[in-house]
Amino acid sequence: MDEIQELLLGLGYESDEVEFRNEPNQSKKEILDLERQFGIDTEKIIRGTYESISQLPSDLIKKWISLYDSFNFFGGTDDEINSNQREFYILNKKAADSITESAAFLL
Repeated sequence: MDEIQELLLGLGYESDEVEFRNEPNQSKKEILDLERQFGIDTEKIIRGTYESISQLPSDLIKKWISLYDSFNFFGGTDDEINSNQREFYILNKKAADSITESAAFLL
């Protein structure tokens, strides 16, 4: 990135005017942070299916959607996010497996 920074400085850009991001990784990290913080999957924000979406600040929703757009634009896929849904599935699968094992033991 040093070459790019030097080039931009040579073109007259100040170093604080340019932001470098490693995409889609940076957007993914920020999206997962939001999902954990609020316990909401991005899918629900994007589709508007979160019941209490009106309680979230509009600037937060705009930021979340913008991060999602960047994430997708740079090749991120939905199966990398929506972590709450994935964790819920894993927990339920473990519970179901445990019940199945217990039932098999009783037979």
